[in-house]
Amino acid sequence: MNNKLLLPIRCVIISSMILINLACMGIGSSTVAGSASLNTSISCPTGYVPVPHNSNYTSTDFCVGKYIASQSGSQAVSVATNTPWVNITQPSAITACQANGAGYDLISNAEWQTIAQNIEQQASNWSGGALGNGFLSNGMSNGFQSSVQVANVSDSQGCYLTGDSCTTNWDNQKRTFNLSNGNVVWDISGNAYEFMKDLNTTNFGTSNNASQVTATTNPIIGTLTGGAGIATGTAVFLFGPAGNYTSLNTGTIGAVQSYGGLGWMQIGFNGGAMVRGGCISDLGYTGIFALSLDMGTSNTAGYYGFRCVYHVP
Repeated sequence: MNNKLLLPIRCVIISSMILINLACMGIGSSTVAGSASLNTSISCPTGYVPVPHNSNYTSTDFCVGKYIASQSGSQAVSVATNTPWVNITQPSAITACQANGAGYDLISNAEWQTIAQNIEQQASNWSGGALGNGFLSNGMSNGFQSSVQVANVSDSQGCYLTGDSCTTNWDNQKRTFNLSNGNVVWDISGNAYEFMKDLNTTNFGTSNNASQVTATTNPIIGTLTGGAGIATGTAVFLFGPAGNYTSLNTGTIGAVQSYGGLGWMQIGFNGGAMVRGGCISDLGYTGIFALSLDMGTSNTAGYYGFRCVYHVP
C-alpha cells in the first residue's frame, strides 16, 4: 500500500457524536443466511455480469452493471473507461436505467445485498485469504483522487488510479471484487456512493460499523419500498453481512483496515433515499455494506452515483 499521508476531503458531518469523513457523504460464525447458487447460465448485456441469486433476498439470478453507471445521452451505460455519472437525483437514476429498455432498472437494496454477501463469502476477497480472516477491501477511498474515476478494462488492474500498486492479491484500496461464479465487479465499495431504488422511512437506531450491528444491538424492524426483492427486516438483515463478525472490533473508527473493512452503517436516519458503498475519500467508512439513510431523493453531489441491473425475461 502507498503509505503517503493523504488528507481526505471533508464535506458532510453526520451523527451527533461522530464526525464522519463523508467527502462523499465477525470472525465468529460465518454461516450464510440464505442459499446462493454458485453458477448462473443467464446471458447478460455488454457491460453487465450475472449474479447468482440469494434466497434471502432475490428469487432469480440477475445481471448487474460491472461498473458504476455512466452517461450516454439519456441512458445509463456500464463502460469501464467512462467517468461515473454523478450529480444526479435518485428518481433520475431510475429513469436513466429504465431508458435502456424492458428489464433494466436501478439496483435495489435486495440486489445489492445479494452481491455484497456473495463477495463476503469469497475467501479471495479477504486480506487473510479465508472467510472472516483480516479485512475486506475498502476500495478507492484514500483521497488520492479528488473526483470520481473511470475503471480499467483489465480486471487485473484492481488498484487503478488509487495511488496503490496492488503488488499482492489483496490491497485495502483494491477496486475489484470476486463473485462465486468467477465474475468480477468494480467499485462496489469506494469511488462513488450509489443510490438504491428502495425508499426508507425507518430509523433503525444507533449507527455503527457493519461488523458491530446485530439484531440485538439494532432490533427495530423496517420495510423498504419501491425496490425488487425481499425488503423487510432488522438493519443487519437488510443491510449487513451474512456472517457474524462482531469479533472484528479492533482499529480506529473511520480508518482503513479497521473493523473488518465492512464499512459504516449510517442507519439512525430516515431521510427517504439511501446510498451504499462509499466514496473516494471516506477511508474506513467505505465498504461493501456501507450505507447512509440520511438523504432525500432530490439530493445530488459529485460523489453520488448509481448502478443499473438487468432482469432477464
